[in-house]
Amino acid sequence: MGGKMKWLAGLAAFATLVGACGGGDDGNGGNTTIVLSKDGGDGQSGTVAAPLAVQLRVHVQQGGSDKAGAEVAWNTNGNGTVDPANSVTSGTGRATTTWTLGTAAGAQAVDATYGGTFATFVATGLAGPASSFGKASGDGQSAGINSAFGEPVMVQVTDQYGNGIDGVLVTHEHADHTQGCLKFLTSDG
Repeated sequence: MGGKMKWLAGLAAFATLVGACGGGDDGNGGNTTIVLSKDGGDGQSGTVAAPLAVQLRVHVQQGGSDKAGAEVAWNTNGNGTVDPANSVTSGTGRATTTWTLGTAAGAQAVDATYGGTFATFVATGLAGPASSFGKASGDGQSAGINSAFGEPVMVQVTDQYGNGIDGVLVTHEHADHTQGCLKFLTSDG
């Protein structure tokens, strides 16, 4: 074997040896696989524009071991706010944030990201207390005694952000000043 071939064979053997040893020391024996998983706070329900009862928590591992000191970014995608927006994992690889829901009732989501991985937390925003009441349709109709109106009489009850509230008991007064009680259900608020 010529000198150049011996040199290339030696270089290949050295590269194989270094690769088998994991190259440089990254603290994980060469295994740099990052895993970010949800560890608490997913699937909650709460009142819109209020903090959820349980903090969101992730667990970061690298190479199968807890990853301390990893900075996790939290993104609400317009669904409220998180505090802090970035948190650093503890010695057990956990990071937390407090999520204050957005003002729209319904499904909301927050993403946690680190090292090219992510986990998505979901929550359901529930309408707040009733703050507004108004007619929705059916006004100005007349009908004979014991006859139905041509269109249903509908009112809408909303919270301060315009989210509809179902099942609200509404008391009304008739033209002859007697009172009645109706339960209006709103299908979409």
